[in-house]
Amino acid sequence: MKSNEPHRVACGVRCRRRVASAARTTGVVYERRRPEKTTLYEIVRDNVETLYGAIDDGAIAVRIPKHAKKELEAYLDCGLLCRGFARLRCERCEESRLVAFSCKGRGFCPSCLGRRMCATAANLIEDVLPGVAHRPWVLTFPFPWRRRLAQDGALFGVLTRIFVESVERFYEERGARRGACGAVKSGAVTVVQRTFGDMRLNPHLHVVFLDGAYHEDGTELVWNELGHLPTRAVGQVLEHAVGRMLRYLRRLSLKRAFADGTVAVDMDPLSLLCRLAASVPPPRFHTVKYAGVLASASRPRWRASASDRALRSHKSLRRRTKTAIDRGPSSCAAHLRSTSSSAQPARGG
Repeated sequence: MKSNEPHRVACGVRCRRRVASAARTTGVVYERRRPEKTTLYEIVRDNVETLYGAIDDGAIAVRIPKHAKKELEAYLDCGLLCRGFARLRCERCEESRLVAFSCKGRGFCPSCLGRRMCATAANLIEDVLPGVAHRPWVLTFPFPWRRRLAQDGALFGVLTRIFVESVERFYEERGARRGACGAVKSGAVTVVQRTFGDMRLNPHLHVVFLDGAYHEDGTELVWNELGHLPTRAVGQVLEHAVGRMLRYLRRLSLKRAFADGTVAVDMDPLSLLCRLAASVPPPRFHTVKYAGVLASASRPRWRASASDRALRSHKSLRRRTKTAIDRGPSSCAAHLRSTSSSAQPARGG
């Protein structure tokens, strides 16, 4: 029986040559992530137990929810091979690499948030947003509201819905005044952010609206673009949205206070950990929301972007075909498979 060892060696050499060639062409070389060597990891690892002790002793008057504690502790296991990993192996040359498990955090883990950001952006571009004009809107809330909104996901969701509905109604009314007949619908994608750049608590909204509205003309969707948006119109929309929010909050007996305040920036380790904990969204709270024709259950969403998806799929197929031709049929990238392997979790550094 002939040994296939020479074939594996030759395939391994070709695989390494392709990796080296790609590194020279793109300037990118794969290197395993090592979070234990970062400053953020060292701060969390060395001070999280101190923070818990200070809270229990009453030295720090803060309360960290269970889901925030869970994410702080899961971050210490993220990216470490000793906490579990998956092995990627080429079936031909048996070249393998280890990829550590991630914490899948939603608050502050740089790796997990970066991956989620890229995946969300790809989904929006390829499958959600149609090829029409868009306009970003940002909504911030008064200082006295922020702590309540950060802790009350249901209330935050209601205020988000009020703002999105107010802006959508503005687009739909403008579209109707421009001669659109039948049902006029706009759409939006909302992303919730919970902190400032310096990690201070600041729940606010980043919303991408379709800069116009659709209406049905028989079996087709017709796009009506808004065009120039004057500052006065933006102020009127905001005034209407704030009025609706205040009426809702008065029914909840939430104090109306717009007084601005100043907060000193103190970035000692325990203060940083408290702000990291505040950045963690509550469980089952969606940080990306879809509305109008972009909602997942909206039929016009798929009709509005069907031609765009077909064009993108055609371009993607052409790119993949060209890449396969350039690499050749023996490309080892097509033969990677993932086999799970995990280690027993161990406490300590």
